[in-house]
Amino acid sequence: MRLLISKEVQGELKEKDLEKEYIYMNETIKNSPGLKLNQLGEKLKLKKETIKHMIECVKTYPCTFHDYGPYVEKDGRYYIRGKDNTIKSLEVENRQLKKKIEELQEILGYREQFIEDHCM
Repeated sequence: MRLLISKEVQGELKEKDLEKEYIYMNETIKNSPGLKLNQLGEKLKLKKETIKHMIECVKTYPCTFHDYGPYVEKDGRYYIRGKDNTIKSLEVENRQLKKKIEELQEILGYREQFIEDHCM
């Protein structure tokens, strides 16, 4: 199977060190999960079409790109399969922080009431 490549993508990748570009893309998706194509483009300094082509190459030729990906797209955001535990850990942290905020707001309410009752 051969992936078709547009002249635009081919032109953009022509003068690049492809190995370094793939390594940088993989590290970026691994270290910053959940980025959209345009955000990846800004970080990698490549066009969205080029990044999409590179991701498709990794998906289509997994033996060639042994330590890359596999990439998963969820709601237009890209992750490495099996590495989306970052999202789960952030959800847990978010719940804990919301609970802590509620507790602190309750304490603050008691203190404000105490000040009103005894100092005003």
